[in-house]
Amino acid sequence: MQANPRMTQSDAGKMLDIQRANMVPLVSRLLELSLLSKEPVDGRSQGLLLTARGKKILKEAQAVVDNHETRLLLSIPERLRPHLMPILQALWDSSKSRSG
Repeated sequence: MQANPRMTQSDAGKMLDIQRANMVPLVSRLLELSLLSKEPVDGRSQGLLLTARGKKILKEAQAVVDNHETRLLLSIPERLRPHLMPILQALWDSSKSRSG
């Protein structure tokens, strides 16, 4: 939502590969926690926006992820590091083609 403000719930579900049946309760919970809000996009669509609280928690979570990724990368021998992202991307692409 941060990178794509006012993205619809449907578009977010597609981007994250989450089925509608699972996306509805997820978004509902984020709304209950005041992490997201909804705003009209057009006549019938509602866009999702991070609230100030949502932005704060996102920033905190991103710091945890960045720290973890840095530690993980440092555990890989330096000569192998350039190969890591292409391998992870290939795994991701492979899993997407099997699920789609």
